[in-house]
Amino acid sequence: MLLAVAVLAAGCTLPTGHDPVPPDEGGRKAPVWATPLPDDVGAPLEAALAGDAVVVRAEHGVAVLDAASGAIRWRHSTGTATAGVTIARAGIVLGAKRGSARVLDLATGADRATVPGTLAAATADSAYTIEATTAGNTVTAVDPATGRPRWTRTLPGHGSAEVARGVTALQGTTPASLPVVTTESAHSRITFLATATGAVIATRDTQDPRGVELAAPGIVLAHDPAARNCPVLLQAYDARTGAEAWQRRIGQWRLSRTGDTPSCTTPGYVTVAGDSLLTLDPDEHPQLAPLDTGQPAWTGAAGDYPIAVAGPVVVTRTCHGTGPLTGIDLTTGKIRWSTPFDGHDTNPAGTANQEFALSGTTLYLTLDRLDPIPGAAPKVQVAYAMTAIDTATGRRLWTTTPSIRLCGTAADGAFGCQSAGPSGGDYRNEVHRYR
Repeated sequence: MLLAVAVLAAGCTLPTGHDPVPPDEGGRKAPVWATPLPDDVGAPLEAALAGDAVVVRAEHGVAVLDAASGAIRWRHSTGTATAGVTIARAGIVLGAKRGSARVLDLATGADRATVPGTLAAATADSAYTIEATTAGNTVTAVDPATGRPRWTRTLPGHGSAEVARGVTALQGTTPASLPVVTTESAHSRITFLATATGAVIATRDTQDPRGVELAAPGIVLAHDPAARNCPVLLQAYDARTGAEAWQRRIGQWRLSRTGDTPSCTTPGYVTVAGDSLLTLDPDEHPQLAPLDTGQPAWTGAAGDYPIAVAGPVVVTRTCHGTGPLTGIDLTTGKIRWSTPFDGHDTNPAGTANQEFALSGTTLYLTLDRLDPIPGAAPKVQVAYAMTAIDTATGRRLWTTTPSIRLCGTAADGAFGCQSAGPSGGDYRNEVHRYR
């Protein structure tokens, strides 16, 4: 049964029938600590808590900090651009865009092993690399504790290969299979590999490798985000067997940063929130559906873009993803709160660039603002900061100083990253911890 949600009538004003949250709640937040990174590792890109340590992937290496003080315990410079980092079994696997992956000891930084190929993904107990060989693309499951391979599997063909998006996001679990997407001569295929042995479970054709995602340990989603038409077909596969579980049509709505009219012909993404799926339909209505069935539990008003599910609250954004934030009751569809919001581009595609993340009932977002450059209209410059919002009430808890972007979360807070500009100035390559 579809539950109609009267979120927003015509126009871009706050919904009525409740007290709006004041826009100036909260204040500037000082970090618990702020740690500059050495020049040899470069600007921080992402941060993750690992026990009493914080692992920071930077442009040209990795740094491990003390979680309580922020002091640098050790660092490792790759001398080249990094391409991901994963933490499992007291080990760190650091990938490089050129060259092999390195397995490092989490406690000491000691080099455990070098693994051929590019770091592609990680699960609870393994990291996965892909190497192009004369026989095809070789996938290797690596034990981060020893650097030794658990298994290898070579997929035929000489095109590109990548692990489906979302695998590393579910790193605390072991998925039913490892979906690997290969592309050759404009033809893409999903190969489902058993995570324990690397055996091929099944293969399925797909339209675009960028639209394949492991949404949950047992569900793989596939759609075509590059399609220049609306709607597109969203398909779900059982990760244990590779069999199709369900399919339905969705819309690819997106509003450009400087545009006034949303388009359904530009790349868009679906948002996975626990066991729920947030999408827009072909008529730009937000929909929430259980992952196991794909059938919408409720449908909202056109132009209201879903962002995240936080317990009993669905957080959405009105005005095609540029207006006020709204909290909707997951069960009844009624509005719990709404609050003005001055960031841009907060819509389902935001998950691709870590624009927002949820930790408990707190939603962390990178706010950005487009400011005109004096004497250079219509050019704009971007100012941004990180903010925290209580999803139970919609109140803004705090906002960082400018130039801090969200780059990771922990159970008790979040990490912000600051990058030095090309001309230096007041900004440095730093990692900040907030509680």
